[in-house]
Amino acid sequence: MIGKLVERCLVSWGISKVFTITVDNASANDVGLRFLKRRLKSWGTSLLDGEFLHMRCGAHILNLVVKDGLDENKDKISRIRAAVRYVRSSPGRLNKFKECILHLRLSSTAGVCLDVETRWNSTYLMLESAVKLKKGFDMLELEDDKYVVELGKLEGVPTEADWDYAKTYTPILKFFYDATLRISATRYVTGNLYLKDIFGVGLMIRKLGLNKADPNQKAMAIKMKAKFDKYWGDMENMNLVIFLACVIDPRYKMKYVSWLIRESYGVGPNSIAEALIMKINSVLEKMFKLYEDKVSGSSMQTEGPSEVVSEAAETYDLDSLIDIHEESEDNTDGQSELESYLADACVPRSDPKFDILLWWKKTGSKYKILSLMARDLLAIPVSTVASESAFSTSGRVIDPFRSSLTPRLVEALICTQDWIRNDYEQSLLEEEIEQLEILEEEFVTSNAYGNLVQGVGLALEEE
Repeated sequence: MIGKLVERCLVSWGISKVFTITVDNASANDVGLRFLKRRLKSWGTSLLDGEFLHMRCGAHILNLVVKDGLDENKDKISRIRAAVRYVRSSPGRLNKFKECILHLRLSSTAGVCLDVETRWNSTYLMLESAVKLKKGFDMLELEDDKYVVELGKLEGVPTEADWDYAKTYTPILKFFYDATLRISATRYVTGNLYLKDIFGVGLMIRKLGLNKADPNQKAMAIKMKAKFDKYWGDMENMNLVIFLACVIDPRYKMKYVSWLIRESYGVGPNSIAEALIMKINSVLEKMFKLYEDKVSGSSMQTEGPSEVVSEAAETYDLDSLIDIHEESEDNTDGQSELESYLADACVPRSDPKFDILLWWKKTGSKYKILSLMARDLLAIPVSTVASESAFSTSGRVIDPFRSSLTPRLVEALICTQDWIRNDYEQSLLEEEIEQLEILEEEFVTSNAYGNLVQGVGLALEEE
């Protein structure tokens, strides 16, 4: 049904050429992609027989990896979550917690945010904010008897071991969080950055697995590695076009990709690194030949009917002569356009303002075929988070405290939130939304609100 629905959309929109389709890792999507692959092949528009049609969402892979690692110590996170939920459950409790913060003179003014259990990135934000105010929770335990009683009904108040765990693992979660933000962005291309982020995560997991000093960290790394290898440990599950997207980044090219693969999979007779590098080179050459044939075919079609040209006209057609001369000058060593690009020096990676689209726009006349490949490869979305965020936000709008909202009001809230997000540079604004909720509660429960109401009342009386 998913595949048929996408097919109807493509027909309705007049789209017949599809390079890739990015979906999450659900098995239902695999079935839908197999159906679409057959349909696109029947249309005659499938690239390389649809071999690289299925692009798995990078953010979902990171999500699964982190969740497997966090499950190892989910009881510790549950106790901290219960403490945050208690503080956020009423204005009175929140005020009591703020009094503890003011008494201790803690510098953090961000407050605490409650996570959505099914979204680990919000769990990171919750742990990060809670760790900063850990002393406030300790004082609340002494000042508020209900805090101890209510949390005792669940799993108890957070222990020192729980806080130490959160403090130790928050930097690790930040690594995943930052990677998710980069590959889920919508204001710049992400296909060329995906390889660096996903393999950077893999190398970090390997490093954590070698830590003998912390057995808990090692156990977490082992579980993470098992999930990571499910998607990036077997060549059959990899979409190789993501490697090509990194190759056509002039800052990296094939040397960087080869080095990254060898660093990740190791070198030796039993390593898959060399086989993977050979396969990537083969796919790169095959795709380059495909685009080269397309360019030559389109140029032949645009020439129109052949005409008989006199020898004199051919001899004195200076534009044609200079074109032939320039092509012979560029290919004196017999290199193809692809070989010439790979042999050229890489663009320095130190420039933070490097714009890959602008670079290919300027060098498109030099690498005509590769620029067409770059146009398609860089357009691949490597994450579905940006499009899903508008539809998966209902849990934030309809919570236990706002369960009586009408369907029309819920729709208005979700649409308005989506429009507001469109005005920011990043589409992932969960942390900003949490901050707004905290500020809203602070405003409602603060003396400033009472003073404001009183002032408005006096103004109305004077009026």
